[in-house]
Amino acid sequence: MGRSKNRKMVFKQFTVLDDRCAMKIGTDAVVLGVVANHANPAKILDIGTGSGIVALMLAQRFPGASVTAIEIEPNAYSQACENINSSPFEISCVHESFQDYSQRDDLKFDLIVTNPPFFDGTSKSPFEARNMARHDDYLKLNEIFSRAEKLLKKEGKLVVVWPVEREDELNEKLSESSLELIEVCEILPTVHHNPVRLIASFMHEKQSEDAATTRTQIILENGEGDNRKFTPEYMSLMTDFFLADG
Repeated sequence: MGRSKNRKMVFKQFTVLDDRCAMKIGTDAVVLGVVANHANPAKILDIGTGSGIVALMLAQRFPGASVTAIEIEPNAYSQACENINSSPFEISCVHESFQDYSQRDDLKFDLIVTNPPFFDGTSKSPFEARNMARHDDYLKLNEIFSRAEKLLKKEGKLVVVWPVEREDELNEKLSESSLELIEVCEILPTVHHNPVRLIASFMHEKQSEDAATTRTQIILENGEGDNRKFTPEYMSLMTDFFLADG
């Protein structure tokens, strides 16, 4: 994968620009794009698509699916549309809040994904677009759960990126919904670090009453200082997307 000063990221099947997006492409997004899973999704929704990177990854992974990418911030929306239109994939790009979009009665999805704004109001930026992308003023966790309940098909799945330090809040809000936690993937910067992110998957019900929540880990890098490199495990996950170095 290549990155240049003009914020162009080149993947094997598509290229993404994010210079007009308040939140730039990061590891959270690309890991979500490869970890979010469903056996055979017909319809996929990406909430807060930003540059469109996750929607593009899912469109590549699930070529038979209809993918919708929703974004409220105008500059990010226009850039997502441009990235999508220059790709080989057909993705519907919607400029609307998730709250308004989810009011429609005819929408049902097999897979809903989101890398949501999860900062809780501290250290705000003077730029409202960045606050919209980073802080949960515009989209609360309980709103994601309550509206996903309505939008998910019976065996549909919601997949959310969330900070480890707020896992208690995740569990608290989950207890107020009918969804159940089925999988947690912990993201560690290196083997020497504690997890920093969770990618949590939810469904209306577990496959069996006594089914335990599956917990896995992904370690991003090994080595120290300038010698740090992506782990073979991480590169194996990304092999269909990243270009070879050099």
